[in-house]
Amino acid sequence: MASDAEGLQRILGPGLTEPEPGRLRAGTEQLPANIRRSLEAVYMGFGGRHPGKQLTAGPWDFVLDGQLYLQLDGPLHFNRYRAVTLETEWARQLPWAAAYRDYCRQHEDGCLENGGGEGGQWTSPEAEAMFGPPGEPGTLTGRGSPCWKQRALYDAVRDACGLHADGVRLARISIYDTVAGVSLADALSGNSELDRDGLLDFIERRAVGRS
Repeated sequence: MASDAEGLQRILGPGLTEPEPGRLRAGTEQLPANIRRSLEAVYMGFGGRHPGKQLTAGPWDFVLDGQLYLQLDGPLHFNRYRAVTLETEWARQLPWAAAYRDYCRQHEDGCLENGGGEGGQWTSPEAEAMFGPPGEPGTLTGRGSPCWKQRALYDAVRDACGLHADGVRLARISIYDTVAGVSLADALSGNSELDRDGLLDFIERRAVGRS
C-alpha cells in the first residue's frame, strides 16, 4: 500500500508518522476476559488450531500527532472473514463497523483480484500454523485463505484494543470511504483534492478509546 500511504502522508503532513520500534502492539493480554473469549470464538470459528492462544497483531500503520493510532485499510481487508469479526456485540460499537460491513459485502471481488492467487497474500507458514492448510487459491468456501483469516482476526484485535485497552486511541479509514464528497482512493492517488481539515474531522469522528 505504499502509494496510498504516501498519499495519506501528503495530505496529513508531518504529524503522521510510523510507530516507533518497540511501541506496544495490540494484543489480547490487554483486554477484558469477556472480549478475549469473544476473539477466541472468532479464531476457533475460522478453524483455529490452538485454543487459548494469545493473539498479538502486527505494528500499527501510523501514529497521528503522537497519540492516535490510524489504520488505513485497502482491498485485502474487506471480505467475509472481516465481516464476521464486525458482527460481535462489542464490534458493533465501532464507528466504522456499519460502513466496513457494507464494504466487505460490496468489495470481496476486489479483495480476490488483489490477493486471490498463489503467493503470500493467500497463505503463509505463520497463518497455516494458526488455521491449517489453505484451500484452492481464490476459493473462499471450505478451507479458504489462512492469511485472510489472520488479517481479519488481527484487525479485530486492534479494534478491541481501541475500545477496551488502556492508553489506546484508534481510528480506521478505508480507500472506499468518501470524505467531504471526495473518494478517499482518488484523494490518496492524487486524482482528487481533499482538504486536510476535512480529513482530520473525518478521522476524529472515526476515533475510539483514550490515549
